[in-house]
Amino acid sequence: MTKNIGALVLGLAAACGPAAAVEPWALYDDFSSTYLDPGRWPATSQERRRTVEGNVARLMQRDLSRTDLDSGRTGYSFGNSITRGTAVKQMRSYVRVNAVDMAACSSPSANTTPARVRARMVNTYFSTGNRVTGSNVGDVIAQLYLFRDSNSADPAGTLRVEGNVLVCRDSTCADAGAIGSTGSMGTAVLGQNVLLTLEWDRAAKLFRFSRDNGLTWFPVSYSTASLSLDDSAEPGNMFKSIGTRTDVPNCVGGQRASAFIDAQFDLVSVNKSAAP
Repeated sequence: MTKNIGALVLGLAAACGPAAAVEPWALYDDFSSTYLDPGRWPATSQERRRTVEGNVARLMQRDLSRTDLDSGRTGYSFGNSITRGTAVKQMRSYVRVNAVDMAACSSPSANTTPARVRARMVNTYFSTGNRVTGSNVGDVIAQLYLFRDSNSADPAGTLRVEGNVLVCRDSTCADAGAIGSTGSMGTAVLGQNVLLTLEWDRAAKLFRFSRDNGLTWFPVSYSTASLSLDDSAEPGNMFKSIGTRTDVPNCVGGQRASAFIDAQFDLVSVNKSAAP
């Protein structure tokens, strides 16, 4: 009996054919653009990709401007933190930027802030006081990165290398004050592997930065006549990470600003006592 009912249903389907659409079909998006059309797929954090390819970790991100502000810029971080972050005092990695693409705000927006992209190591080390679990307020962050700005006067494909130490002023460290900077650590180009090294010397109360196993180190001290930080407390938000970041100008009117970076990380190393 069941077999007969099934045969009847199949017969009716074959006789009737596909159901007619209520309206004619119209193509919405054939994805022929190089990135998602925000008019069709509204979002600020537009695209993310994280893979392991050919024994390297590859991260890509593209972000678009906010449209409710016409000044400053908004940062978007993308990456991964390693395990046992508390034990990490030294970190190094080969970093290579494969591609960048940026667009600043256009008229009638009055915001002239450039877009920026970075590939970086970024780590929290200690809290300066009033530690709150899960919050970056008072945390000391050191980062070392390759970057380019949308208004850079450097030749196309040129990146700059820089590092700094910051004290976070809010829970996400969107607002931070600089303790010190390495200044320029030279340039690199797209497709170049750059070995970045970042160390925390707690006994000497300083951070050391270097690139490409250079004999020259760039120290940043937090124990001077004008500055002395207590480094006895763990950060409220502990992480030791590799990743990318975009800083996108906020635009009201005109073409939306955007920032894209494709970067990879290889042979990430830490001090031996922190190894998994």
